[in-house]
Amino acid sequence: MRQALLLAVACVGLVGFGVWGDCNCTPVQSGVPGCYTAFWTGETVSFRLVVPGEYFGRAGSSQAVLLVGWRIETLDGALVTQDLFPEVPLGHWYVMAWDERDSSCRPVPAGYYRAVVMTDSAGEFSSHVRIVERPCVCSLAPASLCSRVCRAPCGTPYVVIERDGGSPPCSFSISVQIGCGCP
Repeated sequence: MRQALLLAVACVGLVGFGVWGDCNCTPVQSGVPGCYTAFWTGETVSFRLVVPGEYFGRAGSSQAVLLVGWRIETLDGALVTQDLFPEVPLGHWYVMAWDERDSSCRPVPAGYYRAVVMTDSAGEFSSHVRIVERPCVCSLAPASLCSRVCRAPCGTPYVVIERDGGSPPCSFSISVQIGCGCP
């Protein structure tokens, strides 16, 4: 009986350690956001503002939160591109899309970016995006793309960045190329 109990405790401990090790609890490198959603270069980044019901009770307002624009900036705050809706603000359910291009329509380099959603009354909210250069290979090769999942704050609006098709935080793909080199 005692051995069974020790075995059960050991199994629970190992499973718990495995789950803890898989929860993105590793230290974050300097200059890298603590959480982000990853995309391959050339993909469309979709994002939206979520306004939980608790926000209205906490803020003491029943007024709808309207969007007046969005922008993409580098981690040091430099503007990459923006889209403003000054004449007709949009409902907070509006889904915004960024084609990974700057304001001059040039593709941005791989790296970390901040998607900022601007509202008329609730302020600005942001989330991070990581753009990853797709590996260039001459054979069947797995390519992985991992995100560090952000936890939603309680009672306050937040930005959700969505991958098309609802890809999980880590996805793997196999590319088949005819010939060698990159497109």
